[in-house]
Amino acid sequence: MNPIFSEMLKNIPAMQKKAEVNTLKPGQMVSGKVSVLYPNNQALIHIGSAKVHAQLETSLTKGERYLFLVKSTGDQIHLKVVSDPRTKENAITKPLGFQLSKHAEQLLNELFKKEIAFTSHQLQKAASLLEQAGNKAEAKQVLLEMFARKLPIHKPVFEALLKRSRISLSKQLNELSSSLDSKPLFTASDKRMSPLLSLLKGQDPLPFSEFIVQKFNTEINDHSTASFRLFQKAHIISDQYSFSAFQENVKWGETATPPNGTGRTPQLTLKDFPFGSQNPKQIAEKIIDLFTKQLPFSEQEQKVFTQWRTLLESLLKPSITSAKSSSIDLHTSQNQLMQLYQQLQEFHSFEKILPFFKGDDAILFKQAVERLPQVLSNEKSGAFQSGLFSLLEQLKAIDLQQVPKELKVPLAEWAGHAIHESQPGIDKHIFLVKMKTVMNLLGINHEALLKESGDSLENVSTVKSNLMQGLNDSASLIKPDAAKQLLHFLNGLQLTAHQETNQTIQMTMQFPGGLLEIADDIYVDIQGRKKRDKIDPDFCHVMFFLDLKSLKETVVDLKIMNRRVNLTVYNEDKRTAQAVEKHKESLHAGLDALGYTLSNVAIKSMSKASEKKARPGNQLNYGREGLDVRI
Repeated sequence: MNPIFSEMLKNIPAMQKKAEVNTLKPGQMVSGKVSVLYPNNQALIHIGSAKVHAQLETSLTKGERYLFLVKSTGDQIHLKVVSDPRTKENAITKPLGFQLSKHAEQLLNELFKKEIAFTSHQLQKAASLLEQAGNKAEAKQVLLEMFARKLPIHKPVFEALLKRSRISLSKQLNELSSSLDSKPLFTASDKRMSPLLSLLKGQDPLPFSEFIVQKFNTEINDHSTASFRLFQKAHIISDQYSFSAFQENVKWGETATPPNGTGRTPQLTLKDFPFGSQNPKQIAEKIIDLFTKQLPFSEQEQKVFTQWRTLLESLLKPSITSAKSSSIDLHTSQNQLMQLYQQLQEFHSFEKILPFFKGDDAILFKQAVERLPQVLSNEKSGAFQSGLFSLLEQLKAIDLQQVPKELKVPLAEWAGHAIHESQPGIDKHIFLVKMKTVMNLLGINHEALLKESGDSLENVSTVKSNLMQGLNDSASLIKPDAAKQLLHFLNGLQLTAHQETNQTIQMTMQFPGGLLEIADDIYVDIQGRKKRDKIDPDFCHVMFFLDLKSLKETVVDLKIMNRRVNLTVYNEDKRTAQAVEKHKESLHAGLDALGYTLSNVAIKSMSKASEKKARPGNQLNYGREGLDVRI
């Protein structure tokens, strides 16, 4: 691997966060610069990105930088000068009360320079972890990241981040897959793991029709209703069916034995099921449609949205709005609707729903949301009310297709298989579906899924959950060391996927190369200005790190400032300029359709990329076309 490219990958997660004044706690140490001196030992101290009025215990020199101990916080922060690093060489380490090795001193100096807060106890534990590590430079970078992200300085966290920095996800998935390939699988976790690994590698070992049959065979025998419920949500199975009626309507035939407790697996085909008249591609397209229509709502948010949508629909029915005898109930319902409306505004729910409407419907939806209070209070707004019915029908359809939390991962697995049947190849839409599928199936949010599913693993089958179960089963073909290594890796991804300050948000993601049909991992670093607890798409920055088949190591650097896009591609291959120029016009058109302006496109060598520092970012959609990838 190109050493410059390798070095850039190491620096992806390092958005070193300076100390934030509102998060400082008594007992922490942090470096700060004296900006202004006031009488009575008061001063304006520059700490991190903020300036704070502090009460000092000794006189200081304006413009100098010191190491402070936070004595107390509140209306005024009380600081004690621990040391002035310019007075003597060991001035920073001397007040700690314990000896530091050369490597630990280097770590402490980095914390001082980067203005990262720490406690004496944390530093002592970090020093111990550093001394036990083989690669001191690598360990030091991991520990700096732990301090910056305010992660616990514990060995399991350290090991998780260390594994993440050393190991390729694609390679680990390939090794696990090899241990399960062409071998009889005896444990439930191994049987569930094998198809998951294939999907994450960008493959599908079974034709989709065979996967449908196999999945339903297994769930009918296990009395699981997960896939049955999903097929009803996707309008593949009629809502009129109960699960027992569905089982009875399966054509078991002479070659099939229905579930009877003997453990025998029915030998069925797709045509034996009540939905068998639909071809596999039709079924796949309905599943993908269901998957892409899932709203990014929390459970509470979904509940409020359903209540709001149902109540709004009832209020706009002429039979209710014209009923004079129920004017008191109508007034109560309107008040209740507005309360729900305010809650959805606080959740920013309407912004999340807007992308599901296109063209004129999107404009009408925005107007409806803005004018809803006036619509409800103005009896003469009937003309506008009538225009809402088509929107309400669409909202109802979207609402009814939302799947409960315990079915999110099963749906992702179905979508992963369906995408191969419905749309072979790679484009923007397929890439985004695959990306969402990977995030669900890896189990990055495994603990949250367990909590939402009532601590039940019945319908939560992820790589992480199956690894954890396999560790407790000696019959598993996955070796314990390999399972623990990948678990550490996934924990590392989970710990570093998201960080934020008062002004910015950073997302760091790593995907297996199978997403783009390449061998090595895809790294994405997204940073941006915080707006309503999200990355502001108008002021952001994104960097893709790719090892492509033809162009090899490539960095795609996208900056957005006030919706003006500056794109730079770093690569050593001479064909890069030709490939980018070929798609420049379609890039212009695509960005223009989204309301962005392409201000500049540049091709530079990798050595130029190594000189750059990360800045805020946002998502970049791209798909396969031509030489390697179309931006």
